[in-house]
Formats: sequence, structure tokens, C-alpha cells
Amino acid sequence: GYGPNPGYLAVAKNGVVFVMDQDDGKIRRLTADGALSVVAAFEGAPGGIAVDGSENVYFVAGNVVYKVTSGGIVTTVAGNATPGFVDGVGENARFRGVSGLALDRAGHVYVFDSGNQAIRKIMP
Repeated sequence: GYGPNPGYLAVAKNGVVFVMDQDDGKIRRLTADGALSVVAAFEGAPGGIAVDGSENVYFVAGNVVYKVTSGGIVTTVAGNATPGFVDGVGENARFRGVSGLALDRAGHVYVFDSGNQAIRKIMP
């Protein structure tokens, strides 16, 4: 089952639900037939989750945006542990207190960088 504090969720187009647990640091995948599996585990304060049409999951831990492919490979999309306000590619970007994510059909990731009071756009 879930840990004590599932805080964020995203639903894929096929109805699969992804849940990010704020307490145990895991992202879980829940299918319509009730099958539950762990997609990834993370460290750092969670700040949001989103899923694209291919079931790639984007999530925030600390000030870093990550992507977990449907095959379970975790990569850094943007940011690193150092907070700030810097536009840049990959780990050269800086955020301060990300509290939400959204995706569009073109593959852009929108980040609510609440610590900097800005909505930031990450190109695919």
C-alpha cells in the first residue's frame, strides 16, 4: 500500500495513476486492475509530478527536475542542489523552491519556481 502521505499525483492518458509519496520518497504506478509498482525513489523535498503520453514521469525533488522513463531510467532534466535563479541547460539551471510541474503536447516542461515567483519553461 501507500506510505502515510501521498502528496502528488498525475494521470496518464491511458488512465494509469502515478503517485508521489512525500514521506517514503517513492513514486508508484497504479493501473486500472489495481496493480501497484514502484517507479522510482528519491531524496529531497518533493514539489510536483507530471506524466507524458509515453508514461515518462517528470518529478521534482529539492530544486531538481527529473525524468523517469517508462523503462525505469532516471535522468536529470534541469537544476541541481544549489538554489538560485539561472536559466541554463541541464544541471546549469537553478531553481528555488519548485512547487509544481506541467507538460504540454510539444514536450515542454513548465516549472512553478515558487521561490523565485516565476513560471519557467524547459525545452524538450
